[in-house]
Amino acid sequence: MRRPTLKKLAEQSGCSESTLYRVLREAANVKPATREAVVRLLNIHGYMVQNSGKIEKVVVDVSIDNLYSEWIAGNVFKRLQLENYNTVLTDSFRHPGKLRKELADADVVIFSGIQNSEWFRIARDISPSVYRVSLFGENAPEAELHIAADNLGGTHIAADFLCSRFGRIAVFANPSQKDSAQRSSIFCGHVSLYYPQVRCDMICYNSHLDLIKFYENHKEDYDAYFYQNGTPWLTLAPLLTRDKAKIFRLMFNNPEDICEIRKNKEISELDAYIDFNVDSLQDFVAFYLRNRPLLREQPRIIALLPTKLIKITQHAGGRH
Repeated sequence: MRRPTLKKLAEQSGCSESTLYRVLREAANVKPATREAVVRLLNIHGYMVQNSGKIEKVVVDVSIDNLYSEWIAGNVFKRLQLENYNTVLTDSFRHPGKLRKELADADVVIFSGIQNSEWFRIARDISPSVYRVSLFGENAPEAELHIAADNLGGTHIAADFLCSRFGRIAVFANPSQKDSAQRSSIFCGHVSLYYPQVRCDMICYNSHLDLIKFYENHKEDYDAYFYQNGTPWLTLAPLLTRDKAKIFRLMFNNPEDICEIRKNKEISELDAYIDFNVDSLQDFVAFYLRNRPLLREQPRIIALLPTKLIKITQHAGGRH
């Protein structure tokens, strides 16, 4: 079904076509009541328009049973409160009914760590004008805005660094976590293409026990580990300390963030990490909500957080 033309919508709203265009351009010379009525009508018919005359409702949803996603959502929630949004925190993983209820009058929904892209369709069905944001997790084409770390760039940095120093690398991947699976695949593909002389094995795990069993059975087989998140790092750290293992450990995440989330006081058994500034994530969200496209039918925005390698120790490594 085709959308009504702007001329038809102007007739339907009872205002002139020039007034409708002033609303689209967010011109100041429009009465608040007229602006609100026109914005509502445009949104119903598929035009995404910001209504600067009201406090917008933003639903921030924790979309996966994951401490990191909860932490991200909590930080974004607090930031948007300071930006004078009416913010609501939901948890669709455990309580999907609350999210459905809050979506009814939401202007924006932000999914943190979402793994099920079906929620993007559900959100639009419930609230036709809602602006959908994905943080990490599923990069679904339905989302108007997707913000995540630069997995491709950061993983290439990690691969180049490790492959120039080590010959036997274990890459830890949790297949149920999209970022972990993607980074691991990118890493192994990069190694296969540019460093065929390096042994690179993808180690898939689903539990702490899987990680422990792997280490105990293969502790002499590798000289470098590449972690995708804090789970393998914190699980294996006590074992590596016990054995005084000379295995270089690099993680795709800032260890200080992981320690804050898991309330660990010390950063141990880690030699380097790929950093991306999580604080800048909050800045990105606030900026794009204030400056999002007026019309829904514009190219979607994908914002990637820059990555860089940070060395913690002087463990130089070397080919074995």
